[in-house]
Amino acid sequence: MTDDVFDFREARKVISEYMRYRPLNNTEKKNLFDVLKLSILIDCLWYFERGNPDDFYEKRKIDHLNMKGRDRFYLELFS
Repeated sequence: MTDDVFDFREARKVISEYMRYRPLNNTEKKNLFDVLKLSILIDCLWYFERGNPDDFYEKRKIDHLNMKGRDRFYLELFS
């Protein structure tokens, strides 16, 4: 699996810009991993017909996040 399903450089830019107006507290930062996975799963409901149910873009994103894990995800965004 490649890392092209999630661009951490772009995510850090978005978070940085957001935090200029409203800083995230530690609880929000720690739960961002789960919020992202939930939003991807919700997206699956709307766009399930994008591909084969065995291999579609949202599944690849979830697989990538599962492989990376919560701790590494957090470190890549906030370190």
